[in-house]
Amino acid sequence: MDLTWYGHGTWHVELGGRTFLVDPYFDPAYTDAVPADLDPDYVLLTHAHRTRRHDLDAFSEATVVANTELVNFLPTAHDLGPLHPLNLGGILDADGAYVLMVGAEHAHGLRRSSYLAPDLAYEPNEINVGPAVGYVFTDTEPTHTRPVDASTFYYTGETQLRSEMRDVVGAYLRPDVVATPIAEVPGMEGRSTMGPWQAAIAVDWLAPAVVLPMVAPSEDASRARFEAELAALGCDSASVFLAPGETFSA
Repeated sequence: MDLTWYGHGTWHVELGGRTFLVDPYFDPAYTDAVPADLDPDYVLLTHAHRTRRHDLDAFSEATVVANTELVNFLPTAHDLGPLHPLNLGGILDADGAYVLMVGAEHAHGLRRSSYLAPDLAYEPNEINVGPAVGYVFTDTEPTHTRPVDASTFYYTGETQLRSEMRDVVGAYLRPDVVATPIAEVPGMEGRSTMGPWQAAIAVDWLAPAVVLPMVAPSEDASRARFEAELAALGCDSASVFLAPGETFSA
């Protein structure tokens, strides 16, 4: 299992002979990588905000996976290839890997003026593009008993704490590696996503061997606080802070 972070919520996942790209946004402030560098089998979106689908048009050959309402919206704003809708609890069988869509809690409405010319006479101005989600990637079919030799990666998406992390993902899927935001946007610690203390609780619940915190390279204070919160909880998950473009293999 190879996990490459490109900044923001953008991950490239290689697992079970398949390749996945999550929330494609190659922000030059974070990475020199460009969409042409990658050729994923699947592109997965966690929600509809621009920072989740900024470079989506570059992957017209990939199958795009998202919640059902978002899949219905995407053709109005993007020129795409195959679309694969999922709903919460749904599983993508990628022939060698499985992806489970799980819940996340984050603002997810989309204003029409953000993708079309503003039209004040058109109501409502905000459309329903479905819930925010996270994804669990594994090389064995998800069930109530995880095989000992399974490889499992959980990307929380942009979210606050959710009991599903403890009661379902942690208890039954037992991820080896978790990626979670701790202060994704500089100066926005604990405002747009979980901050360090909530993220530490999530990791304590999930008990992965490794956590990959998503944090802007300049956010040294958030990194230090996250490590301190983990230690205070007695959590022995190892924190690995990736630089944008760096790969973690498990």
